[in-house]
Amino acid sequence: MSVPQEQQPELLPASLPPVDLPPLVDLRIDEGAKGYAVYDRPTDYPENVVVRMFLGGRPSQHVWLFDNLEQARDVLSQLPGPLTPLPRMPGEHPSIVEFWMGEARAPIYT
Repeated sequence: MSVPQEQQPELLPASLPPVDLPPLVDLRIDEGAKGYAVYDRPTDYPENVVVRMFLGGRPSQHVWLFDNLEQARDVLSQLPGPLTPLPRMPGEHPSIVEFWMGEARAPIYT
């Protein structure tokens, strides 16, 4: 990955000693990373437990409807993974029960 010209650092004069710097780390979310938000009876589907797929940290249009939380968890536990359920975070909508996240990937060093 190349750095755009406007983001490249100024070159130091040749008379300065070289400095060992750690490699740069790209912390962007992998565009192919999948996760699944589990909602309990949200306002748009008040009769269902809803699982919505997220791709690269953004919600997709892929939605599964279930009668109960156990059915949703059973299906999610059988998806290729491993997937780890994480509890709802403070400040998230009350209908969110949990978020199933794929295995974290190592940072990309450039």
